[in-house]
Amino acid sequence: WRTASSPVMAESEAAQVPSGPDHSQAETLQIRLQTRLPAGLQVTDTPIEVPNTLRKTGLNEIVNHLLSMSKPKEFEFVVEGELLKGSLKGLMKKKGISAERVLLVEYIEKAPEPENAEKIPTEEWVSCLASLPSGFLVSGGYDNVARIWSPTAEMVAALEGHTQAVKDVATVQEKGHSPKVITASKDHTLRMYALGEKKYSNTLVCRGHTGSVEACAFGPTPEKFASGSYDRNVMLWNTKTSPAPAEADTPQEKKRRKRDNAKRAIGPVATLAGHTDGITGLVWPLNDMLITSSMDQTIRVWDGVARKEVSVLTSSKAALCIDYSHLGGTVASGHGDNVIRTWDPRVSSGAVAKLAMTGHRGMVSGVSWAPDSPFKLASSSYDGTLRVWDIRASASLLTATQHEDKALACSWATPSKIYTGGADCKIVCHELSFPSLERTA
Repeated sequence: WRTASSPVMAESEAAQVPSGPDHSQAETLQIRLQTRLPAGLQVTDTPIEVPNTLRKTGLNEIVNHLLSMSKPKEFEFVVEGELLKGSLKGLMKKKGISAERVLLVEYIEKAPEPENAEKIPTEEWVSCLASLPSGFLVSGGYDNVARIWSPTAEMVAALEGHTQAVKDVATVQEKGHSPKVITASKDHTLRMYALGEKKYSNTLVCRGHTGSVEACAFGPTPEKFASGSYDRNVMLWNTKTSPAPAEADTPQEKKRRKRDNAKRAIGPVATLAGHTDGITGLVWPLNDMLITSSMDQTIRVWDGVARKEVSVLTSSKAALCIDYSHLGGTVASGHGDNVIRTWDPRVSSGAVAKLAMTGHRGMVSGVSWAPDSPFKLASSSYDGTLRVWDIRASASLLTATQHEDKALACSWATPSKIYTGGADCKIVCHELSFPSLERTA
């Protein structure tokens, strides 16, 4: 390879092809290396002339040389939105890119394989997961119980009360206040728990849905939360203003209320209708933006203040899960055709997905954005795997196969820790290690 100021080709570059046509016989093209990594990891933007047969190994050598790395590090390379798997020549042919233009090649951190994947046994299938900023984890299961786990994987509380499987959990923690947890269940109810240091209290039971409650999320303020159900409705709740549910004062209802063991019961403050099939996922990132996924193959955006539908984003298969990146403003959804799609929730109805990422060999059961990056996304699947993606590429950067059955949920808890839960009755803690990349003096 050569730049305008460096006409010398790296000796080891030619050594990578021991037989057959070597790089010296290949046609050349100009590339410009770019990255969104910190300034200390950025190389010159001067075009570099390289053989068109160059692959990831050769590009890694060039970047490491330009960075003067004390110890070689591995990067992945993205060209025209696609992760480079073969040669530059092959990708350019596939994309129909002219050799006359300067090719933009972006390099990103290579995701290492997870280290120390700790497995936490549970009583039943793990259907949902949510993380707290304190490092604690909340899981929900098919044994009708939600559980709180410490950062050292010790179970510190079992949140009981539901009579059927817990399908979703959501958490919130205000500064100076105890954490709160919402659980959604197949028994058509939601429950709210306040967590103390050594105990919890079942503060609310929420009634109104007529089908399994599959999704729940806190709103922009902790007294507001929302739920989505197989009854096709979104319901909005408010711990300060929600009315008592409409219930008959019969002996049967009195027994049920006593069994609830909750301080009080509330009904919804509003019901949003529009979906034509069951709701599977829900996020409420902004006061005026609530987003839902559904079996009806749509992602719907709602105004949480005006309490009306804003737009409908349509896919070709049922949407099974959803998450929102607060850093990038992008929505990710997992689908029944094994595909992950990303969306811009601010566009009008009828817009198509920004990106469709393939790789899973089973339905996508969960998606979770990295807490420190608008580009990194984790996903779980019925194929039993966890995958880590960079949405600037069209292929996953990492695949972890720690589950012995379907992976049903995932939660990216910290920049270096992802949890998954599965039908093998296990929670797996995947430890990621992104080493610090430093230049030599």
